[in-house]
Amino acid sequence: MTTLTTSIGDSRVAHRLALAVECIDAMTKRTASAPVQIIRENDVPNSTPAQRYVRTDPGFVPRGPGRALLLHGRRTPTSVTVRISDTARQFVPRRLKVPLSSLTDAIATERGEKHVLAASRLIRPSLLPGSGYPFVRGTTGLRGAVAANGVAVRWPRIVAKDAGGVVVGWAHGDERGEFVMVLDIPFVLPTKPDTFDITLFVSAPALRRTPEADPLDDLVIENVARPDAADSADRIVLQGRAIPPGYRTAVFPVDVKARLGALVPIDQPLAITL
Repeated sequence: MTTLTTSIGDSRVAHRLALAVECIDAMTKRTASAPVQIIRENDVPNSTPAQRYVRTDPGFVPRGPGRALLLHGRRTPTSVTVRISDTARQFVPRRLKVPLSSLTDAIATERGEKHVLAASRLIRPSLLPGSGYPFVRGTTGLRGAVAANGVAVRWPRIVAKDAGGVVVGWAHGDERGEFVMVLDIPFVLPTKPDTFDITLFVSAPALRRTPEADPLDDLVIENVARPDAADSADRIVLQGRAIPPGYRTAVFPVDVKARLGALVPIDQPLAITL
């Protein structure tokens, strides 16, 4: 704890914020209400998957559902890998690598010598629905799975386009290859049919491996810029709408039919070749 002199007297500084995380429910566009776990991974060079899986000190401090803070410490690194997971499977896990403002900048801001915006220490990543998401009745979408040579493809990403090539849905698959996709179908009276032709484009990691000690070791780490330096591409990454590096997209689209007001199961796994 240090003493900071302000215009209204001395103030005691108990902590300094390095990064705040607010997880956004991609369906409601609001803070995720599920008790997701937000931790900092061990980024020590040459660490094993088991070591990376261990929560480090200082770690994130929970601040209610979907929120957590990382405070500056004596050994705060220049960047941090944020792991977001949900044991209830309401959301598909994510891993994000984020640059941090330095402790020197934080202290200089307190003294009025520098101005580091609070927004530069906040990320708001979107979490896409998993198999356990509590959808409201009447939701239009698809449930399916992705496989290659009869084996589930871990962490796929799926894009849906309508007959005009417009993106109408996006989904993240889990470690079992399962995904749930909500479709944004414009409703036009009186000619809108009950069923719609949808084309799915499936992307998956080009290199497939089975994790050992760490169940999320093969989940891609997505790099994002510091929020105050983020551009539209970084925002797309945070929204979960980017195809990560090292992913390949299926060379042929998969045609399916969706039905208005229903989560339609796709009977067979979407078979892709990697």
